[in-house]
Amino acid sequence: KGELLYAEGAIDDNTGAVLVDGGLIVAFGTKTPTFLEAPEMVGEMQQLNKHGTRTATVCARESATVLEFPWHDFVARIKDRPDINHADHTLIRDAFTKIAGDRFKQRK
Repeated sequence: KGELLYAEGAIDDNTGAVLVDGGLIVAFGTKTPTFLEAPEMVGEMQQLNKHGTRTATVCARESATVLEFPWHDFVARIKDRPDINHADHTLIRDAFTKIAGDRFKQRK
């Protein structure tokens, strides 16, 4: 409980994470924290942040299982798969943009 995954303002380490089990707390500055339950993805907003810093603090709300991955590897593996075409790339990009956009709206 309370284990830190990402700290708001920290230099981006190019990772995202999938919450497989349990829950996370996502805090943006002084706003009321958001609670996430598995399955969920975090770290996607850094893909849209031109400053290269984390936009929120994320920590475990309880016992949580999180699979962390490097974004560059994720993108490279998608591009290397011949069975994932350009239309699929666009769908994946749009899905991440929607997730990040929804989270950004929660911050307001």
